[in-house]
Amino acid sequence: MRGFSSIAMLAAGSLAAAADSSSAATPSCADGLYMVVARGSLEPPGPGSAGVVTAQVQKKIPGSVVASVDYPATLDDYENSETDGVTAIHGLLDAYGKACPSSLMAIIGYSQGAQIGMDAVCGGIGGFFTSQAPVSSAILDNIVAVNVFGDPTHIPNLPYDVGTSVKKGIFQRNSTANCLKSKDKIISFCDTGDIYCDGGSNLTTHHIYIDKYGSQMVDFIVDKYNTAKGAASGGSNTTPPSGTGTKPTSGAKPTSTGPAPNAAGPAMMAPPASLLGAAVLVVVTSALSSL
Repeated sequence: MRGFSSIAMLAAGSLAAAADSSSAATPSCADGLYMVVARGSLEPPGPGSAGVVTAQVQKKIPGSVVASVDYPATLDDYENSETDGVTAIHGLLDAYGKACPSSLMAIIGYSQGAQIGMDAVCGGIGGFFTSQAPVSSAILDNIVAVNVFGDPTHIPNLPYDVGTSVKKGIFQRNSTANCLKSKDKIISFCDTGDIYCDGGSNLTTHHIYIDKYGSQMVDFIVDKYNTAKGAASGGSNTTPPSGTGTKPTSGAKPTSTGPAPNAAGPAMMAPPASLLGAAVLVVVTSALSSL
């Protein structure tokens, strides 16, 4: 695996779960970074495959906490599931921001979870989905990094895009104004052929972002945190990479366990029919035609 050892991957689930924060109680302020994670469709409750990333961030930023978005992550009722996720992530971010106004936060999201994360920052896309406004500026000011991959609302050629995709995702995000206000905080991974973020036909591409870009994800989050901490303390840090990587060719409810990655790569999803898979493509297509 590029940049991630098998040992790190095997430990990811237990490390992330051990520091997973409850959304029910008043949150305790993290000594490090508070990472709000929205898993992909059909992943077990918890951080999902993104736990590989959060585990590495926790090693580099001691005292960091993972808070998993408590939402259905279902496919047969995708629109309502995603809307529930947006409501839940707002609740986590608002509660932590109020309890810990000087603490720093990050958002990490995969697939359906990526759409949720971007909706929190940019606002909902409307139609069958929520039109909820983005989080308040007070909350957004303390969010130092937004790391999403396989976002079905991906828009190509934006400053924060990384990967080879030059096409839009399967769901239309008509306005990027709010997204661009936070462009220096966002990194969005999408490769050509991805069935959801690129409107392609390759499900495998949708499953291998952590394998391909995992180290870059970790570095981005850690660098953004360190830069923000340095600015707050009056110090200086190395300028973090923003949209570095392969560019397009044109213009919580926490749980005690997470998915168990294996030595061959992170446990991204179950069989291909999961995660917005073929069995649900009819539902997705129907929603698209009505938007």
